[in-house]
Amino acid sequence: MTEKDKRYYTHLLPEESKVWRRFLEKYEDRFERYEYDIHVGKGAIPPGEIDNKYKENFSRLTRKRIDVVGFVGTRPVIIEVRPYVAYHLAGKLEGYRYFWTQEHPDDEPPALLLICEWCNNEDRTFFASRDIEVAVV
Repeated sequence: MTEKDKRYYTHLLPEESKVWRRFLEKYEDRFERYEYDIHVGKGAIPPGEIDNKYKENFSRLTRKRIDVVGFVGTRPVIIEVRPYVAYHLAGKLEGYRYFWTQEHPDDEPPALLLICEWCNNEDRTFFASRDIEVAVV
């Protein structure tokens, strides 16, 4: 089964899955493998006196969640999939890269890719200034 033929992509909402599938129809071979719903960061620790098992659950549930990581050889590409472009996604992707490099200090830093349905030239210029590739599908 190819990646685009999967019925479900962990962590992607239905509208995001449609955009992702369109990307895969054109560019599935761009990456050698894909991983979904990758958690980075330590998550939050709730304040006050709380049983350790609840602290661990809370921490696990509040970790940052990357939609997709595509790999070319050992180089990761952190991918955010959205039907629309929004500026806050630049910060989100940059945060993912930061936490990824904290957890993989000896690996090559990941590239960033935003996949969306539409993006105007001004927005593309903004994302390019942040070293974020935009793929419109």
